[in-house]
Amino acid sequence: MTNARSVHGPVFTAASFGLLRLPVFPPERAARTLTGLDPEDRGQADRMAGYLRSVLGDDSVLEALTVSNPGLARELAKVGEARPIPFSRLRRMVYTVTKYLIRMSHRPTPFGLLAGVAPVTVGEDHRFEFRGPREKLVQADSEWLLGAVMRWERHPEVLPHLRLVRNDLAARRGERLVLSYVRDVDSKDIMSRTQEVSVRYTAAVRRALERAARPVPYPELAGGLADAFGAPVEAVHGMLVQLVEKEFLLTDLRPPSDAPDALAHVMEKLAPVTGLDDVPGLGDLPAAFREYARLPIGAGTARLRSLTAAMGRIQVTEHPLQIDLAVDADVRLPPIVTRQMTEAATVLWRMSPDPVPGHLRDYHDEFVERYGYGRAVPLKEMLDPERGLGAPATYLRPPSTRPFDNRERPRPERRELLAGLLQDAHRTGAAEVVLDDATVAALAEEDVSSRPPAAFDMSATLLGASLDAVAAGDFRLVVSNGLGGPQPGAFFGRFLPLLGDTADRIRELYARPELIPGDALLAQVRFQPNSSRSGNVSRVPAMTAHQVVVGAFAERDDEGVHGIDDLAVTADRERFHVVMAATDRELVPMVAHMLNPYIAQPNAVRFLSEVTQVRRWGIRPWEWTGLDLFPHHPRVRYDRTVLASARWRLSRALRDPAASWPRWRAELDRWRERWSVPDLIEMTSDDQRVALDLTVPLHVRLLWREARREIPPVIRERPAGGEYGTQWCGGVANEIVVPMVPRPGSPATERPPSTVPVSGQPRHVPGGDWVFAKVYIAEDRQDELLTEYLPALLDAVGPDADRMFFIRYRDPAAHLRVRFHGERAVLNARLLPRLHDWAARGCEAGLMRKLVLDTYEPETVRYGGEKVLEHAERAFAADSEAVLRQLRAVGGGEVRLDPVMLAAANCIDVCRRFAADADWTGWFLDAYPKGPHHAAFQARRADARRLLDVTGPWAALAAEPGGAGILAAWRERAPALAEYGRALRAQGTAGQDGDREVPVVTSLLHMHCNRLLGIDPEAEQSAYAVARGAVAAHRDRVRFTR
Repeated sequence: MTNARSVHGPVFTAASFGLLRLPVFPPERAARTLTGLDPEDRGQADRMAGYLRSVLGDDSVLEALTVSNPGLARELAKVGEARPIPFSRLRRMVYTVTKYLIRMSHRPTPFGLLAGVAPVTVGEDHRFEFRGPREKLVQADSEWLLGAVMRWERHPEVLPHLRLVRNDLAARRGERLVLSYVRDVDSKDIMSRTQEVSVRYTAAVRRALERAARPVPYPELAGGLADAFGAPVEAVHGMLVQLVEKEFLLTDLRPPSDAPDALAHVMEKLAPVTGLDDVPGLGDLPAAFREYARLPIGAGTARLRSLTAAMGRIQVTEHPLQIDLAVDADVRLPPIVTRQMTEAATVLWRMSPDPVPGHLRDYHDEFVERYGYGRAVPLKEMLDPERGLGAPATYLRPPSTRPFDNRERPRPERRELLAGLLQDAHRTGAAEVVLDDATVAALAEEDVSSRPPAAFDMSATLLGASLDAVAAGDFRLVVSNGLGGPQPGAFFGRFLPLLGDTADRIRELYARPELIPGDALLAQVRFQPNSSRSGNVSRVPAMTAHQVVVGAFAERDDEGVHGIDDLAVTADRERFHVVMAATDRELVPMVAHMLNPYIAQPNAVRFLSEVTQVRRWGIRPWEWTGLDLFPHHPRVRYDRTVLASARWRLSRALRDPAASWPRWRAELDRWRERWSVPDLIEMTSDDQRVALDLTVPLHVRLLWREARREIPPVIRERPAGGEYGTQWCGGVANEIVVPMVPRPGSPATERPPSTVPVSGQPRHVPGGDWVFAKVYIAEDRQDELLTEYLPALLDAVGPDADRMFFIRYRDPAAHLRVRFHGERAVLNARLLPRLHDWAARGCEAGLMRKLVLDTYEPETVRYGGEKVLEHAERAFAADSEAVLRQLRAVGGGEVRLDPVMLAAANCIDVCRRFAADADWTGWFLDAYPKGPHHAAFQARRADARRLLDVTGPWAALAAEPGGAGILAAWRERAPALAEYGRALRAQGTAGQDGDREVPVVTSLLHMHCNRLLGIDPEAEQSAYAVARGAVAAHRDRVRFTR
């Protein structure tokens, strides 16, 4: 069987431009670390001090360290002054300085003055000219600037000059206004324990927020409140200051993340202010920034220190400056490089499993369970734990209460193939696994020809002797550990001001039809990061005409600016979509930077970011799925591209913090010999990596120190095992980042979601015309309760309820959900006491654990809308009765059918009755495509073809033991199903192509299987596969007998 993802050519097109990341210092700069120095030997304290003083003598290195780690630079100054230094501090400095020296010479990730960026183009006239650092981008650090702004915006001399807008993340909870996204101002603890703040939701607070729905000048807001409530100006000012301090109101003094110059924005807002002692000092900073930026690296340390001292007199932080660096390089790569990148990207894409992470997949199931397909639910409501679902598992801002099992469950065939590749490599001693197209096809996931590929930034190291050699095909690409950025342009982010016209090129990419379906809006997402310092990363120019601004000051009157209250979420069978609540137009959120979404973003922003990433079939780095704990993974290569570098896990003995140095050193030698660990390696932790030479005593000591940490590092080979160098770019480390977009004509175009207008969700709280009882009982005892104990309750209730239906559920405890409908007075006066007595006897007898009454929230949209809801509920009731009769027959031994076969037969009958005279078999085959569960049909093929009568009259089933009783139960169910189908079609919900009817019927089938089979996804999917096989066989017979 062929796989559609493995037989086609590249599905990506590489952009004609990119980004080059280079360290500023050549590898020779780290030569001083190649020493026998032992930082654990107190007898070497003088040598250690001399080692550190050698750094002080290197002006360029000293300035780079002063920018990256001012505290370390201050400690080094004490060493230079020969002041007494405790040995523990001296030792720590040696280790830290060593890592910095290695980093600035071997790692291309931009950071201060250690590494820089340059734009890249692609063409046949390849060239590389490197002339050193070109330009420092010197800006006020976000933490420094926001710290000062938060102090000033509350000042009585400043606030009257500002405009205010309400924080759209705030929500009412009872009599309080709550903000559940509390930022960590000083960035020392990004996992702050403060989860929310609140204020009393008084009439004055409510009026203030209503008036500040759009930006409003402070005098207008304060004056209006004073007039409305007859309150003193001082009291109104005090209330507004409190709301500003707690960030319920946001001021325009805070610079937007797309401001070209954040400091200039603040200075402009403060221009009319008088009476602040520290504000005048701001005026000197822009010229000081420019003066320092003009100085070459190595000549600016003294100016840097005086500049930071001046800034410290305004606001004290460890890092008052944010400095990025452009390198002076003219880089034009041969087209063969980007062609190779597109081929490697395609191979990885073909082998990538469904990109929807498990926590979002579970949340999607919950969303559909509650709201159904097509309903547009306000984003803010959905994330609210009381009004909606709450946040998905793993979300932190605020923390989700959902549990989550993060273990991947790969296909057994894939895991077996990976294990074979790994075993063969170790058996033969091969340093690398080379993938061919046949292996890629075998590792490829299921056919996703209907899902277009995602766009992203791809990052790789280019290795080659020269660009001429590269153009001739003699090179290697090494894919970065993280593969790249989740969206095209994200890697460029904050560096765009240093990259000429690159921002315009990225905007042109965003306009391509392959990226945005139909008339969808692409909108850049802006927000205030959890840590103020993280604002340095999220500082990105405006890249789109539309913006979604969450929890930050926004020009709400601008038609291109949208907030969280403007957005709604809908779901199709596979994914979420974001739509504009007012117009139903799809919106594609775009986060144009690389800020960690897990800890730095409010839940609403993380959700928007993740929804965008999984709209299309994404790409993952190579993974040895299920084999992660193996001690050694060989290099993995496809053609000229290394998809994954060789990797070693430190042995348990090497990770033992109690191991003595001699024992640890001996174990290192044994471990290296056992697993053929080379001399030159990279010690990696997350995205941090340090190049080590294991023949150098200081480097070995550094590994020893890091190995003893709670989370020890992973060891990786140098790029391509050192077989290819980087002479093409002067022998320094490099990373090339190129945006990848779907090739025109790639499978397939996305269809915008079909949505139902946002409306209120009906709720039936206890005491009304619905009784919703949750009966907690173990899953393996539910059939017993349903067949032997529930009938007594139903007999006692009798006509007091006009309909009853049940489903099985976990929350996560297993229980039955039983719902009764009737007249309110009758339910409260007669049904509830009987339910009480029945449950009390059941608990006393050990039949159930407890009974809970809850609020019934009908899935109105999922089942066709409010007008047909009663018909749907009567169909649920009829199906519940039919299932109870069949369960009793199965439990009593009257019916001996395989449960999967019985469920498949029921599915066919439900579809027939619902569709009436219409042909339903075509959409059934489309709704349940052939997949892995087809084996269930193959195992039952003969019985399925004999028993499953797609058009009736079920003669073979009637002849089976208990078959007549099954058919009788179906006949009782049939009228309610037929009436439901007629009502749905009569209101036009189905549409010409039945696009709404099909999800309704599949939901009916899902709930039927839930009632009959229990919560058993494997059995349910097998039942669909058996029914599908019978339907396909029937259609084949009809076609061939015409």
